[in-house]
Amino acid sequence: PYSKADLDAAVGVMTARRDWLAKRGSAMLVVIAPNKSSVYGEFLPASLHKIGNETRLDQLARAMEAARIPFLDLRSALAAAKNMRRAYWKTDTHWNGWGAFAGAAAIVDALRQRFPAMPPLLAGGYRVEERTIPGGDLAEMLLLEAEITERAIDMVPLSPHKAKPAGPRGYKDPATLSGREMIIRETGDQSLPKAVFFRDSFCSAAWPFLAERFSRSVFLWEHRFQPHIVEAEKPDVVVFEAVERYQHALFGPVDKVDR
Repeated sequence: PYSKADLDAAVGVMTARRDWLAKRGSAMLVVIAPNKSSVYGEFLPASLHKIGNETRLDQLARAMEAARIPFLDLRSALAAAKNMRRAYWKTDTHWNGWGAFAGAAAIVDALRQRFPAMPPLLAGGYRVEERTIPGGDLAEMLLLEAEITERAIDMVPLSPHKAKPAGPRGYKDPATLSGREMIIRETGDQSLPKAVFFRDSFCSAAWPFLAERFSRSVFLWEHRFQPHIVEAEKPDVVVFEAVERYQHALFGPVDKVDR
């Protein structure tokens, strides 16, 4: 479990960022995507047992809410999604297209409380398609991705997405690894808010849905806060997203703005 010092430090970092953003007219939202085991724990081996009734995410959610930091725990959204169809890969730790859509829809719903002009993300605007593909990251660890295949569940838009590629506004991509390049999209709809996302691999399947609900959106595969990018973009909202197992990455290392 987190110690009190751990939680105090996490709250301190996000409080400083919330206040820094507020002075610049930007809202903030912290989003945690659940581990697959948090949604599909019934498939874990019987030999594995929880060491307590409260998880680190439970602790973090309670601390963030007590500090009035906008916080979205996606576990309930994914639990509801799995009741309709499979929401995670079988051969991978990530959510599939349906799970990513459910997570994105929940993020949009949370932001609509602040930005009511944002239309909700509705499943009726998409067609569900399935296809067979090579196995995911768990199969790759066994070097069996060709033998252990996967049924992908994709959400295909019924009309073309409006978000189109756009360029940065005078700053460099902070990504240091190939395949993690920043993604920038614009819809041209000025009634929608602008956003900057600090994200991880779980957002890779979700960003195409999210980009449809912003006039301009910047997705940085980076958990280190980049205040110069925020100042260049002047977003209406900054979203910090991390999967449950990497939630600690949101709170460090501490940057200048947090001191």
